[in-house]
Amino acid sequence: MFFNFNLFATLALFVVVYSSCKGPKGDPGPDGTDGTNGANGADGLNGVNGIDANSFCRNCHTTANWTAVSNQLASSKHGYTANLADEGNRRDCAPCHSMQGYLETIATGLDTPAVNNGSSSTYYGN
Repeated sequence: MFFNFNLFATLALFVVVYSSCKGPKGDPGPDGTDGTNGANGADGLNGVNGIDANSFCRNCHTTANWTAVSNQLASSKHGYTANLADEGNRRDCAPCHSMQGYLETIATGLDTPAVNNGSSSTYYGN
């Protein structure tokens, strides 16, 4: 018990000492220089022009549909927590739930990654 008290007292002293080691706040420094503007997306990532994913998502993900979405989740494989670690690499899940599957889906424009990335699931094709 004496050891626990000493440990607690040492930690408390440590917190007090290190939290009080602050000097007065000085004047703010000058603003940095502005960066250069990119050349019409040439400096960014290549994407598909003209598609707004948010508008697609809003077809289902609205407050009005939340009860239905919640019920569908509860009755799907997504609602079972044990699947979170195992199912992300399945061919049917990979377009959304693995980085490699997502990148391949974006690159090819297809919703079917070519490779199962090591899933141990026996439910292929579900």
